[in-house]
Amino acid sequence: MKARTLQMEIDTIRAEENEHVERYSIKRWNEIFRLHKLLLSTEAFRNVPLSGHDNGLYESLHRAFPHEVVSKARFISVLRSIYGLDTIDCKAKRALLDHLEEMRYWYETSTSKIPLASSMNSLQLNWRLLLCALRMLQRPDDSEIDYLHWCFKVFSSAGYIDDFPQASITRDQMYEIFNALSPNHASSRITNQRIAQADNLLEKSVLSRDRVRFQHMCELMEQPPLKELCQPATPNTHYFHEITSPIIRTYLHEQRKVESDRRKCQRFLAHYKRRSLRKCMKLWYDYLLLRRRARQTAIQCISHMINFKKVSAFQQLQRNAMCEVAASEIQRAYRGMRGRMIYLSVLKMKEAAITIQHIYRKRGDFIKYLQRLKVHSRYAVKIQRVYRGRLGRIIARKILIAYFHSEMAKIQAEREAFYEYVREYAVKRLQRFARKYRKKIIEKKAEDNTREIRRVELEVQEMLNVAARQREEHRISVTKFYDTMREQTLAKEARKKIDDKEKQKVILLRRRREWAAMLQQRAELAEAKEEAKAQKWIKFQADWEASVETRATEWRNQVEEILIRQTSKEQDIMKRDIENRINEMFKVLKKDYKKTGIDMENTEIRERARHEVLEEESENERERARKEWKQAEMNYKKQEQDEADQERKQKIQAEADRRYKAATRIQRGAKVYLARRLLSGKVQALFVKEFDVQSGQVVYRNLRTGSTCPKPRCLGSKDIPMQDKWYIVPDITGDVYYYNPKQLRQSWSKPEECTFCENCSKKFATMYCPSHRKGSYYDPISLCEACYINALVKEPGIAISMQSIDGSIVY
Repeated sequence: MKARTLQMEIDTIRAEENEHVERYSIKRWNEIFRLHKLLLSTEAFRNVPLSGHDNGLYESLHRAFPHEVVSKARFISVLRSIYGLDTIDCKAKRALLDHLEEMRYWYETSTSKIPLASSMNSLQLNWRLLLCALRMLQRPDDSEIDYLHWCFKVFSSAGYIDDFPQASITRDQMYEIFNALSPNHASSRITNQRIAQADNLLEKSVLSRDRVRFQHMCELMEQPPLKELCQPATPNTHYFHEITSPIIRTYLHEQRKVESDRRKCQRFLAHYKRRSLRKCMKLWYDYLLLRRRARQTAIQCISHMINFKKVSAFQQLQRNAMCEVAASEIQRAYRGMRGRMIYLSVLKMKEAAITIQHIYRKRGDFIKYLQRLKVHSRYAVKIQRVYRGRLGRIIARKILIAYFHSEMAKIQAEREAFYEYVREYAVKRLQRFARKYRKKIIEKKAEDNTREIRRVELEVQEMLNVAARQREEHRISVTKFYDTMREQTLAKEARKKIDDKEKQKVILLRRRREWAAMLQQRAELAEAKEEAKAQKWIKFQADWEASVETRATEWRNQVEEILIRQTSKEQDIMKRDIENRINEMFKVLKKDYKKTGIDMENTEIRERARHEVLEEESENERERARKEWKQAEMNYKKQEQDEADQERKQKIQAEADRRYKAATRIQRGAKVYLARRLLSGKVQALFVKEFDVQSGQVVYRNLRTGSTCPKPRCLGSKDIPMQDKWYIVPDITGDVYYYNPKQLRQSWSKPEECTFCENCSKKFATMYCPSHRKGSYYDPISLCEACYINALVKEPGIAISMQSIDGSIVY
């Protein structure tokens, strides 16, 4: 009964299959199959386990994004680092990367119930469900409990998969685990219904808990509704697999069949090996027995031959001893015979040994011969048995055919007699049945007529009840629609007020930040200019210091070159001057050395004098360069002051221009604001905001032309206030309901604050007569336009004190 119930549910799933949904499911699982094959294609990919290792797929993904949902770009980037796809050095990595880029059916546009702008344009993936699918493909032999336990640990663990007893998941995650392999909504619905049925059988509900442990899932699985899913549907799959996608079901069936066949082959090979070993032991034992018997037979033969030879030799010796004359002949013959006998005995023993060795060597052929002999004997026995059986069947068939013919003749005679009796009995029964049948038809027609009338009455009553229920449901839905619209409108207005306040705060905060950023930018710009000036001044000083030393060195080199050779008259004069100075310095130094008592050669003194003169020239050149340096500093300071004055003038002019532009812009904005304000006031005086009953929308009616239009754009964020007024709106059912667009209220009953026509009570009153008389006393009356025309025909005097009113307005 259970199998039939589950099979009926499976048939229901297949009957509700949708072509587009099935095609989507097939493409979705083809993507995961392709990913599974690529991950098993190379050794480098196979070395990355699903879990249980620090570099495992689960651990790496959890470190990258602890939540369940991840975008496609981030998911691919993490897999690139896990499988080393940053460097494409083989076809397998290129194929895996291309497949990850092409995957789209496992991604969803948004996984949140409230779609955001950031999530609507990006594809997102639940990577925990993807790991569960890969687990099913990599471990197809696991039972349902093992698979659910692993999925539970994936959803409940935090970084590393462990069997922590206090681990728990949410109720929605439990439903996701059970429905991870479901191909369509029908399969998910049946699974969820069985979960709810199993939960109803428990003393304490599991679905009412906020967090679910694996112990609770095991309690659910032990209940009959879910336990039936673990029952075998085919030799290799269970009903839990039958309600999954056809691709998963076929894959699990093939893998489990291959594993079952492999186990059968292993058991058969083990049995065959044990049987072969027993057979070899038996053959070895038989060979030992044959060898032992052959040895015993050979020993007996040799002993008999020796005894026989001894007896014959003794008899011959006895006969020869009786002949004294032929003693020597007898002795010679005896010696010759004995030698021959010994030779023969040795020869026979050798032949026996050779025969035994030959038998030992030929034991394999002998064993094969015995086996062939057994097979031939078995086949001969089988052939004889088959032949004897065939002969027996032929004889039995002949006897049976003869017996069959005799019995058939008897049966035919009895059958003809029985047929005659049956014909007579059938004729009587048919006549009796025809009479009863005619009577029943007459009674049934009368009963059917009564039943048909009752059925028509019940159908009409049922249709009336259905129409009443539909009418009531329609009224409830319309009321709910207007209540929801009123709540949304009020919430939108409240939110708009809050947003306006927050917007003002944000604008104020943004302006403060812009002002602070502008001040900071000005300070940074001033600091940068000061720093640039300081750097420029330092560079100027360093350039002139280098220039002074360079000019002094160049001048000294030039003087040395002039002393060596001159090329012009000016250089000749300079050379003579320098030589005179050298000579004078030579004389001074020579006197000084004589006074001090230092003995030095004239060449060294002259070289010293020359060095002193060159140093003087270098120092003179430095002094000239320093004077030029001071003059350049003065020019630099003056130029810097001029640039600062020019920059200050430019700033003052830019500030004046900026203030002029700002004043112009403020004046233009004020004029535009006043113009818009004036235009908005004129439009508010020209238009009135009303509710259009036919279209069900709020429109703006031009009081001058009478035409209607949407909200004028010149009003901007302002709006024309609407009158607190009720409208009569016809419904698709033929009824009418009352709607107040200002209060956003809807009612199926007449509003108490409105005035209706006292005659028809269907329309709002448009006329009021306070002097209407009913008999001898005043009876003020309110009438609609149609009823007023009819009353005016009957009582023309009521037109004297009649007043126009609008009964739909709430005062």
